[in-house]
Amino acid sequence: MKHKSTKIFALICWLLAFNTVLASSRLEERQFVDGAEVIALEEHVDYWNHDGWIDPFSAAEWTLRQQDYAAAFKLDGVYTPQMIIDGREQFIGSRVGEVSTAIVNNSRIQKAAVTITGIAAAGNRPREFNVNVTNLIAATSGESSEVWFAITEKGLHSDVKRGENAGKNLHHASIVRWMHKIGVASGRGSASPFTAKASVKLKPAWKVEHLSAVAFVQERQSRRILGAASIQLSR
Repeated sequence: MKHKSTKIFALICWLLAFNTVLASSRLEERQFVDGAEVIALEEHVDYWNHDGWIDPFSAAEWTLRQQDYAAAFKLDGVYTPQMIIDGREQFIGSRVGEVSTAIVNNSRIQKAAVTITGIAAAGNRPREFNVNVTNLIAATSGESSEVWFAITEKGLHSDVKRGENAGKNLHHASIVRWMHKIGVASGRGSASPFTAKASVKLKPAWKVEHLSAVAFVQERQSRRILGAASIQLSR
């Protein structure tokens, strides 16, 4: 199982908001830019869990990641709904027109080549993957190019009981189930490719047929995404 990316970029969402859920899932489904793949990562923040309903997909680590982006974009604070394209632009998540334009514009930026190869695993053993990164020409001098690996799950929904979305059943794009930094790639123009192995123990509640593995390279300070790839998991 192998997939090599050319023009691939990540779309990152912080929820919950009804219109933004619709927008992110539609952008993921449409794949409307030739030569580019929209990799949608829904990261649900936990600071709205005080309105009588707790988002089952929320976590403090996603709130912390959003705070990192707020600092990089020099925002006054965090907000929802928010979408961030390639770590370069951020928008109110329901503004589909602006998001679509940003996707088209960022698809023209040359990306690093990222490759994920799944390693066969028997039974309930952890899943293992090899990740390779080459052609890191867009890296900023002096920046740290971190390589992250994530497991996402599509087909999930939230039956909201309380709050502004009470009574709605929200169908999501791919929600991040697990994410971990697996290393740091060499700087701009380096002839040495980055290679690392990721190991993930899948939880019983995750449906394997809906899972994907995602790898992306991201500058630590600017938060720009330099390249990404994804593959679907097999049983």
